[in-house]
Amino acid sequence: MDFYNHDVYTNYDSHYRFARMAKLLGVVAILTAISLQPFLPLIFGGMAIIFGVLSKGVNRHYRDGAKGAMICGGIAIGIHLAIYLTALYLILNVPSYQQMFLQMFEQRYGMPFSEFIQSTYGGVL
Repeated sequence: MDFYNHDVYTNYDSHYRFARMAKLLGVVAILTAISLQPFLPLIFGGMAIIFGVLSKGVNRHYRDGAKGAMICGGIAIGIHLAIYLTALYLILNVPSYQQMFLQMFEQRYGMPFSEFIQSTYGGVL
């Protein structure tokens, strides 16, 4: 008890900590999605959603900011998937992007993409 007869530890139970961690991870997920980091938005966004759900505990409602953290995590995952699915669509369907991809692959790995597929998968693809 403190001077005003309030329990000092009421705000620091594990569910409150889960909500704080969910908020932090939701913000980090949005920042990593905006900065185009590969796969980090999926990790941080998923963890924000998990910690947001864990912050509920046995209560009927989520803790302060847990819903917002879960929304931020979902938005980060959505941004990440939209960017990568758009890139995949462009590489598969637009000839100029296919040519750019093939050139960059050969510059980076020193072998043509078709040769890489032949050596890795035996030409099955």
